[in-house]
Amino acid sequence: MLSAKKYIIFGLGREYKKYQRLIESLYVVAYVDNGMAEKKVFNGKPVISVDRVLDYKFDEIMITSAKYADEMIGQ
Repeated sequence: MLSAKKYIIFGLGREYKKYQRLIESLYVVAYVDNGMAEKKVFNGKPVISVDRVLDYKFDEIMITSAKYADEMIGQ
C-alpha cells in the first residue's frame, strides 16, 4: 500500500482500467459507479451511487471518469 490515505474512486470504465494497477495499491474505501451501484462488490469494496459518497470516511477522491468530474463540479 503506497499511502495511508483513504480513497473514493469515481468511475469503473475505460479510464479506471488504465490506472487499475496504481489504484489497487491504494487504500480504497468505496468505488462510485451509478450503473453498477448496489449490484456488485469490486475488489472486496462496495460500489455505491454518487449520492452515498458522504456516508464514507475518506481523505482523497480519484476521478477516473469525465462524467463524474462534471457531476462533482456541479455539487
